[in-house]
Amino acid sequence: MTWISGPFLQTFRRLIKRAPYLPIRSIFRLTWNRLEGLATPKRAIRVESLIALALVLAIVLTLPTFASADEPTVEAQAENSALTFVRENHQELAALLAQLKPMKPEEYRKAVRELAQVSKSLATLKTNNPRRHTAALETWKARSRVQLIAARLSNANGSAIAELESRLREAVAAQIDAEIRQAKVDKEVVEERARRLAENLAKLEAKRETAVETRVQSMLKQSQRARRSAAKSAESVKNNDNAKNRTDADESANRVKEPRP
Repeated sequence: MTWISGPFLQTFRRLIKRAPYLPIRSIFRLTWNRLEGLATPKRAIRVESLIALALVLAIVLTLPTFASADEPTVEAQAENSALTFVRENHQELAALLAQLKPMKPEEYRKAVRELAQVSKSLATLKTNNPRRHTAALETWKARSRVQLIAARLSNANGSAIAELESRLREAVAAQIDAEIRQAKVDKEVVEERARRLAENLAKLEAKRETAVETRVQSMLKQSQRARRSAAKSAESVKNNDNAKNRTDADESANRVKEPRP
């Protein structure tokens, strides 16, 4: 029968199961066997203190592993983002990626990183300018289809070549059309910005004198308020000094008036 406390033993059993590293787990199990052989309360208390210290150290060392066990890695997050984006916008490419992953993992990881970056850029563009996002997404879809057909054409043979060449021509034409639409949208966005800048410039030029006078008056008022505040602070300090001097003088006078023993 061991003299080690029940809660201590329960905690120790749990840590044996949860220890993430084999050396730590082995140490825990060896220590447990030693604890089972303790026969005196005095030895048990001394050993329990030492083991508790060791457990605290082990917990501190393994906390990062426990905290990050259920958190996806940066690479896993990029993969999830890329695959979600592809499934929503290019089903054919998503199927190809599923085939590529077990066959050529390095190429798969490279493709996933590139797609994750594309997804991130388009998401930012969607927030800042939905019109440009729509055009850019359509252009990416068209370019992706062209690349996919070209890759298949490079490995084709027989009658499949003619069919893929026809599909490639159609896909390239669709890509050019998408790029034209995107260029038009970009041009419209730039023109709209130029129009707003021209309006602001015209307003500034038309109200130049008024703007100058308004800003000058505002700064003068700020300066006046600052001077008044500084004057009040100085007056307050002066009054405090005068009051202190009067108090000191009164105390000195009272000491002079007091009869000597």
